[in-house]
Amino acid sequence: MNKPIVMRAADHLRPFLAILLLTAASIVATADTEWPYTYTVTDGQATITDFDTTYSGTLSITNELGGCPVTTIGDSAFYSCTSLSIVTIPSSVTYVGDFAFSCCTNLTSVTIPSSVSSIGDSAFSDCTALFSITIPSSVTTIADYTFFGCTSLTSVTIPSSVATIGRYAFDSCTALTNVTIPNNVTSIGYGVFSGCTSLTSVTIPSSITTIPDFAFSGCTSLASVTIPSSVTTIGSSAFNFCTALSSVSLPSGVTYLGNWAFSGCTSLASVTIPSSVTSIGDYAFFGCTALLSVTIPSSVTSIGVGAFSGCTILASVTIPSSVTSIGDYAFFGCTALFSVTIPSSVTSIGVGAFSGCTILA
Repeated sequence: MNKPIVMRAADHLRPFLAILLLTAASIVATADTEWPYTYTVTDGQATITDFDTTYSGTLSITNELGGCPVTTIGDSAFYSCTSLSIVTIPSSVTYVGDFAFSCCTNLTSVTIPSSVSSIGDSAFSDCTALFSITIPSSVTTIADYTFFGCTSLTSVTIPSSVATIGRYAFDSCTALTNVTIPNNVTSIGYGVFSGCTSLTSVTIPSSITTIPDFAFSGCTSLASVTIPSSVTTIGSSAFNFCTALSSVSLPSGVTYLGNWAFSGCTSLASVTIPSSVTSIGDYAFFGCTALLSVTIPSSVTSIGVGAFSGCTILASVTIPSSVTSIGDYAFFGCTALFSVTIPSSVTSIGVGAFSGCTILA
């Protein structure tokens, strides 16, 4: 008695099973090949998923595969295609995926059309021969590590449409000499220009409120920088080892000066710390061997660990009555420091705070 009922139930489910199979077929696209491309098609749009690395020279990427428009260059699609020299992306493409052209070490030029609205993480990272790039005005975000390690990149045009530049986006672009961050950019990521050893100047717009950790770390040719009044935070190691930076004026809105912020800036002779700063971070000016004098404003309540250690020609320092603590090794090795007045407000002086101040009288 039960068997016919079971069969009728199965028959009843067949149309639904057919719909599920059709739906699955539209979601899971099968890879196909039209040399030198491997691609998938989903909902009538083609995505390039792989490329034959034996192809060499100049490439104008096709705008159609399998009779469908190419709209996406997939993640790692052209990864390590070391024989490509020039690439033109067609206007059908709207998205360039993560690592799309990463490690294309002979790629010298890429044309990105205005149809592209998004470029993925590390899309052009380690393209060591890429010397210039124009980002179209359709792009609003430069993702993390986009041009990381592009050691031949001498210039880049960032359009006004860009609002965010991701972490380490231009890290280790050792040939990049100058850059203008447009006024619409409100956020720049950690280490964004870290290790750009040829960068001599940078324009930071008033739309930026935070200079993040390691933003310009190791920019050894950076001789000057103008920090706008909108900036309230200088992150940890933001300018450390900027060995050509001779002076810096922090705007009146800065409230936070991070650890190691200007450490190793061996040419830094003068610095203006505004009255808005409440604490000087650990090792903030460590090893600034050209720093002759410094005035700490009356807003500062604490001087961090090793804040001025190794400032070997620092001859005088004024500590205001607002300061309550001087951190360990704060002035360690300041061999030219001959005079310092410690106010009665100070209740804590750390270990070795003035150790190695051999002429301190």
